[in-house]
Amino acid sequence: GQPPVESPEQYDLGSSAGCGADAIAGLDESLSISVGGKARTYWRLVPDGYDKDEPHGLVVVLHGSGGSGETAYDKFKLQNQGAGQFVFLYPDALPAESGEPRWDTEIGSDDYAFFDAIVAEAEQELCIDRDKLFVTGFSLGARFTSMLGCYRGDVIRAIAPGAPGMNANSLPLVAETASGHCRGEVGAWVFWGTEDTDHEEGAKLVRDYYSEVNGCNDTLTPLASPAGCEAFGDCPAASPVTWCTYTLNHQWPDGQNVAYNGQKAAMDFFKSLQTPYLP
Repeated sequence: GQPPVESPEQYDLGSSAGCGADAIAGLDESLSISVGGKARTYWRLVPDGYDKDEPHGLVVVLHGSGGSGETAYDKFKLQNQGAGQFVFLYPDALPAESGEPRWDTEIGSDDYAFFDAIVAEAEQELCIDRDKLFVTGFSLGARFTSMLGCYRGDVIRAIAPGAPGMNANSLPLVAETASGHCRGEVGAWVFWGTEDTDHEEGAKLVRDYYSEVNGCNDTLTPLASPAGCEAFGDCPAASPVTWCTYTLNHQWPDGQNVAYNGQKAAMDFFKSLQTPYLP
């Protein structure tokens, strides 16, 4: 219940160094960067009609266990809702001992350095509004999204995790006190399918952490749209928290398999957060 440490640089971060530099619009499937002595790969989408002098939002999209940046691009389709206002990054996790690509969400893992590196590279090469850094993901990607909102809360504006699984041991969301490391104020749009009982605990844990640490109350007000979404009361305007449910098991809600459209809902949330980002 204690508020996180607020870093002065969290607010009004300004435009990135890449503003004014020429860039090619389109999807680049071949990007690589060295992190911790290992080559890490990711995809980047620069929107059609990209304006090198207009700051764009930046959205990092995280795949689930066994996935890739390619599957996050193909399956989640956040880019279809970007309206030319956002650059998208689709990073690849490294294989775990099982051989399955998995994010390492433990504090200090190289995956956090990987996130920092690809964001920094985008800001260096493209015109980015640094007050509009957003992260979304599903399943393990949502768990990593939720922890990035904690450990990188001084630079991330908002997150949209879908079905983040596990429990307090794997989602150690504690405000920065003697026992925790979460920083900043981060808006959250948390969504979960009610038939996905394996991920219920994690989804509700993430919901409750961000609503409490942002100073919201327990009053939930249904939104007119999307159906099944409720906004927590008395949240700061800069860091609202919304909880969405729908009747589905553990699969991405694409508006076809269920009425709730995950990509549209997440991007509409991100678009609603204006800059400058002020407390």
